Amino acid sequence: MVIGCGGGISVLISDALDSAGLSMARLESGTLSALEQFGACCQGIGRYRQSDRDAG
Repeated sequence: MVIGCGGGISVLISDALDSAGLSMARLESGTLSALEQFGACCQGIGRYRQSDRDAG
């Protein structure tokens, strides 16, 4: 398990990668900020896809 500066999210990501047989380097400073931005993008995509499902 890799624990970086991101705390809980780092553990979740590293556990998921480990269970898939993958590995990752130790998370560095700024990782949590980058993941938060990425998460916001994913949420936007999720809302967009849900509206497509609702319309079709």
